[in-house]
Amino acid sequence: MAVESFGAERKDIQGNKFAKLKMKAGDEIRCGVVYFDEDGKKIFLGAKAHVQDKMKTFLCKSTKDHKEVCCTHVWSGNTPMFHIGCVLVVYILGKDENGKMKLKDYELVPWLIWESMYSKLSAANEEFPLVSHDLKLKCVSDNPYVKIDIMSCKESIWSSSPELKKKVVEAAKPIYEAISKNLGAELSLSEIKEILGIEITGSDDAASDVDLGSVVDSIE
Repeated sequence: MAVESFGAERKDIQGNKFAKLKMKAGDEIRCGVVYFDEDGKKIFLGAKAHVQDKMKTFLCKSTKDHKEVCCTHVWSGNTPMFHIGCVLVVYILGKDENGKMKLKDYELVPWLIWESMYSKLSAANEEFPLVSHDLKLKCVSDNPYVKIDIMSCKESIWSSSPELKKKVVEAAKPIYEAISKNLGAELSLSEIKEILGIEITGSDDAASDVDLGSVVDSIE
């Protein structure tokens, strides 16, 4: 990409515009969960993450065979949970001249959830598959945490029209791809130790895997 010269008038240069779904008590919406393959195996993206007391979410560094300090240190969030995301098509509904509900417009928003909500969606999917049924989401509480009830609808608005479905999927792809960058911060072990208040005695990141002696020898 070429380097450009410009002043302070640019409006297209902005920070992270990942505006995820937000609901407050009393809000109710009808939406569809966007899927990117016909058998519904490509709907969610997820990763294990920790939540620090100050609500900073960061990705877990542990592997199947080795637990890192984010899991072994004694603190309130040392058990990682799956942080999961999907894309919702949220309907803007209105009535036609005969008083019947019709789709006036829609918007696409990422929805970031945790394990408990995923379990609700998974259970609903068993009887009312997400690929063919919309959802009604109702926020029943937002203090201290947001609590959302879900109810399956008898049909799916967005996927019932091949033309609308194609349009939604294409527009949702970049939002879906951006989810992976918003599930949690990718921190180094040193950064995690600093957040958890652990004394850092030495480097435990990439430099620890380098033979520093050979690096010094190569300097003239």
